[in-house]
Amino acid sequence: INKSETVLTPYFAYANDQYYHTTRFNNQLIAEKKFNNASQLQFTGAYSWYEYIRNTYRKNMVDLTEQLTPEVLDDDTTVFRALFVRTTHVYARPGTKWSLLSGFDVNYESGQGRRIDNAEHHMNDVAAYVSIDFKPLEQLTVRPSVRAIYNSQFNAPLVPSLNVLYRLANKWSFRASYSKGYRAPSLKEQHLNFVDNGIHNVQGNPDLLAEKSTQVTGGVEYRQAWEDLVLTIEPGVFYNSIREKISLVQFDANSTLYTYINLDRFNSRGLELKSRLAHRQFNVQAGIAYTGTWGTFEGDLEQPEMAWYPEVNAAVDYTLKKSKTTFSLFWKYYGERPVFLMTGDASLARFDNESFQMMDASFRQNFLADRIVLTLGAKNLLNVTNLRSAASGGAHSGGSGGEAPVGMGTTFFTKLTFIIK
Repeated sequence: INKSETVLTPYFAYANDQYYHTTRFNNQLIAEKKFNNASQLQFTGAYSWYEYIRNTYRKNMVDLTEQLTPEVLDDDTTVFRALFVRTTHVYARPGTKWSLLSGFDVNYESGQGRRIDNAEHHMNDVAAYVSIDFKPLEQLTVRPSVRAIYNSQFNAPLVPSLNVLYRLANKWSFRASYSKGYRAPSLKEQHLNFVDNGIHNVQGNPDLLAEKSTQVTGGVEYRQAWEDLVLTIEPGVFYNSIREKISLVQFDANSTLYTYINLDRFNSRGLELKSRLAHRQFNVQAGIAYTGTWGTFEGDLEQPEMAWYPEVNAAVDYTLKKSKTTFSLFWKYYGERPVFLMTGDASLARFDNESFQMMDASFRQNFLADRIVLTLGAKNLLNVTNLRSAASGGAHSGGSGGEAPVGMGTTFFTKLTFIIK
C-alpha cells in the first residue's frame, strides 16, 4: 500500500492511494524411471504463474469512502507465465569405461500488461544436449559435452565444454574445465517497466543482445575421513570472459531510474578457498573468494585494469537425530565491488558499491517416514535493501554516487514437499 499525501482545500480533502497485489504460483514435478541396471530416465516439469495488480483509489478523508480514479494509466494488471520441461536419459553399463547422458529441455515464457509495452510478448528456448564420461584410467575421468540451442528471438551457437577429473590415493582430486556459455535476455529484462512505490524504477531494454561467454576453472580437493569426522579443503581458480554482458545500471546518481545495457567485454578472474567439516549431526561450511573484474562499454569506459573485491561465506547445519529436525544458518559478506552508472551524455561511469552482509535461516522437519518435508525460513535477516555508491577513477566518473537496489528486505517463506514412492 502506498498512501499519498492528503490534498486539503476549503471544500474537500482527499488522497490518491495505490494498492499493489501480487500473486505467485510455483509448481514442480520430478519423476524418474530405471529400466535396467544400465538405463535411467529422469523428468522435470515446472510451471510458474505471476500476477501483479495495481489499483489507484481516491479516498475521501472526511467520510473515508474510496473509489477508483478515472485515469486509465492509474491501474494495471501484468501477468507472466513460464513453463519448463527437461528430460534426461542416462546410459551407464557396469564394467565399461564410458557412460552417456543425453536429453533436451524446453523453456517457454510469456508476459502481458501495461508495464510491458501494453502488449503480449513470448519467448521459446529449446535445447538438446549430450555428454560422455570416459575413463581411460581408473583414476581419470574425461567428460566432453555439447549443447545445441534454438531461441525464437536470438541466434544461438553450439555450446561445448570439457571437464577433467583425476583422483589420487582417495584423498586428493584435481579438476579442470573449459566451457562456452550463452544466455538470451529474459522478457522482463527486455520489456518490463517496474516501479515500486517510487523507490525503484527499472525500465526494460528491447535492444538487448544475448550474452556469449568462455569459462576456465581449475581446483584441488583434499578429503580426510576419520571415524565420525570428515574434512574437505578445496582451493581453486577461475576465469570468465563475457561478450555483451547484460548489466543493470543507474541512469544518474540523483535518480531511481535503472535500465539494462550490454557491456562490450567483461572479464572476471579470481581465487577461492572452500572447506567443509562434518561431525555427526553438525555440518559446517566456510569459504572465501577474491575476485577481479574489468569491463568496457562501447569503448568509452575507462577503469583500472582489474577491480578486486572479497567475498566470505559460512553456513552451519545441525540435525536432531531423534526427530530429524534440521536447523540451518547461512551468512555471506560482500566486499566493495564496481558498478556502472549512466551519465547525462549516455556514457558510463564506474562506481563502487559499499560492502554489505546477508543472512538466511531455516528450519526443516520430516514427517511420515521422510515422505513429507516441511521447511520454514527467513531470508535477508539483516534487512539489506539499498547500497550507497562512491565514485571511482575514470574519464567520466564524478559526483558522490547514488543508491543501488540489493534486495526487498526481510522475507519469510514456507515450503512443503511430498515424496510419492
